[in-house]
Formats: sequence, C-alpha cells, structure tokens
Amino acid sequence: AYADAGAEGSPLTQAPAPNSHKPVLLLSESIPPSRRGLEKESQQRERRTEARAKDSIINRMKNNDITQREPPWVDVTTVMMRNLPNKYTQQMLLEDLLDSGFRLQSDFDFFYLPMDHCNAANLG
Repeated sequence: AYADAGAEGSPLTQAPAPNSHKPVLLLSESIPPSRRGLEKESQQRERRTEARAKDSIINRMKNNDITQREPPWVDVTTVMMRNLPNKYTQQMLLEDLLDSGFRLQSDFDFFYLPMDHCNAANLG
C-alpha cells in the first residue's frame, strides 16, 4: 500500500504493514568496540590481580600474634578542644582547666596547645 501524497498512485512513501515491527538497532550495538577500551580494561584487571597478590604476600608476612594483642592505650582518653579564642595562651588554658577541677598530674599527663609566637596567638 502506498501513502497518498496528493496525486493518486504517486509512491512517495510506503506505509508500514500493520503489526510489522522492525528490529530496533541500539546505538551501543552499532558502534564497534574499540581496542583501546579493551586494552585499558585488561590493564586494569592486571593491576587488580597484582595488587591482590601483593596483599596476599604482605598478609603472610604479618606477625598475627602482635595484631591480636590489646593495645597499651586502652585506658587512655584523648580530648581535643575546638573553637578556643586565639588569644588564649598555654598558661591561661592550663589555669582554666585547674580552676575547673582538673588535677595536673593525675587527670592528664600531656598538654599541647600549638602557638604562633610571632602573633602571640594559639593555632587551634
């Protein structure tokens, strides 16, 4: 059957037959796979295999007795203070801690407040 384009019987376009479905060609199927993509994928696979082999060697070299022991710092508490005014000095902060009821030798054994000595301000 021909579609009518004004003049009777002029075959400009052919109308599709009813219920006839052409197979759909997907774009991904029409583009041939590139060698570069396959080579890159192969190289990535080789790198992963090499990394697994290295990890396996390292795991065999580990001393598992040490890794299963309890760490020596189990009863240690670390405190990080944030948003301190930058004009606080180490001495001022220590005094505030002591005034709040902390005892110097029994409650903490290490104190660190980084300072910028050029500006006489703490760094954090």
